[in-house]
Amino acid sequence: MKPRHVFTGLLAFLLLVPASVRASNEPSSVSFEGLWVGQYQTRQALHGQLEISVERHNEEFEIQVISSNEHYPSEEPEELIDFAVEGDTIRWTLFFGPNRVEWTGALEGDFIVGELFGGGGDHPAFEGYWTAARSSAAVRPTAAGETSITIELAQDNPSSRATRDQLLRLLESHDLSKWIETREIVIDSSPRTFPHSHPVLTLSTRHVEDDELLLATFIHEQQHWAVLKDREKLAAATAELRELFPDLPVGYPEGAGDEASNYMHLVVNYLEFEGVRELLGELRARWVIDFWTHDHYRTLYQMLLDRGWEIGRVVRKHGLVPSQ
Repeated sequence: MKPRHVFTGLLAFLLLVPASVRASNEPSSVSFEGLWVGQYQTRQALHGQLEISVERHNEEFEIQVISSNEHYPSEEPEELIDFAVEGDTIRWTLFFGPNRVEWTGALEGDFIVGELFGGGGDHPAFEGYWTAARSSAAVRPTAAGETSITIELAQDNPSSRATRDQLLRLLESHDLSKWIETREIVIDSSPRTFPHSHPVLTLSTRHVEDDELLLATFIHEQQHWAVLKDREKLAAATAELRELFPDLPVGYPEGAGDEASNYMHLVVNYLEFEGVRELLGELRARWVIDFWTHDHYRTLYQMLLDRGWEIGRVVRKHGLVPSQ
């Protein structure tokens, strides 16, 4: 997802600067108040997650925006330059490094759908879209054997409830304790949602009819949390994988967002395969990986089928396979 050398640095700057902003706006007939959960995607295929909190005190609004991705997981609000609510639209401005970036969005039911624009002049221009869904206030705690998790529905609708129930059933019928790192789960049925690990593990409703694919996705996102527990081990493993597998393709659908993410995903994909193989057996695990080779991270998953033993040797050598 190019130009990766520009955006990685800019996101590092963005995600490390905390703050919030207040703005006085004309009264709005549309309520943006509450918590919104979503994601952004640039034309260059850089993507990340969003958590937006909007509060209103008399005629003054307060907004906090938290953005995060797999390289820079963050739970801190960004520093915003300005913010406004006008009718059914919302906007704010912040800096990506030296670039001033404006985010605008329009309310569509329980979703905000928007665009972002920035750069120009002496800096590379970029653009993209973002979407967020109103978060349900209902939190669904459940215990499945020794694996107790909390599942929140971003939208309380039939597909979200069905996916929640599907996940609970999988947790009850399989011992996933070895593969779970975070116990806070969100299920988001918004049209552009893709599963992600940070800041809160979020699943889409895409695989509501496919237990194997939902289980694999859940394990995959959990492993992003697992490998980040020991960044030194992860760095050593990815350095070795870089030597074994140079020049991996960057960008959807063949690769991940940038070069670093490619090598992290070789580790995470291997752990996903190991988890599904342990729980469902070799045949079904290979069926899942073969499906992904026609879906996303295609080359990375094909590498797992073709040279998985080499990837596994590196992952195990550096102690990244979870123990019982």
